[in-house]
Amino acid sequence: MAPKTAAVLESLKDDLLFGMVCFSVLIPGAEILAHTGPSNMRLTCHLGLIGCEGTKVRVGIDERPYENGKCVIFDDSFVHSVKHNGSELRVTLMM
Repeated sequence: MAPKTAAVLESLKDDLLFGMVCFSVLIPGAEILAHTGPSNMRLTCHLGLIGCEGTKVRVGIDERPYENGKCVIFDDSFVHSVKHNGSELRVTLMM
């Protein structure tokens, strides 16, 4: 379904990438409730693709906006949540 993305990820798998990789889609008004990842052994990267305006991620007490074409990288062993107050479908690539 995403051959260019798959090719890039395939090229990274031996050196830089391990674990879960997926697209995350949120409809306007959606919220991902506070949660934590399983350990602090790796960082999580969310690459904003489309519809990021009005969407923020909170990690611990820090809150940051998502931006199309930019990454938010954090230790997901900290409590984190996402709130989408924008008007468009928001899509990110999570790695």
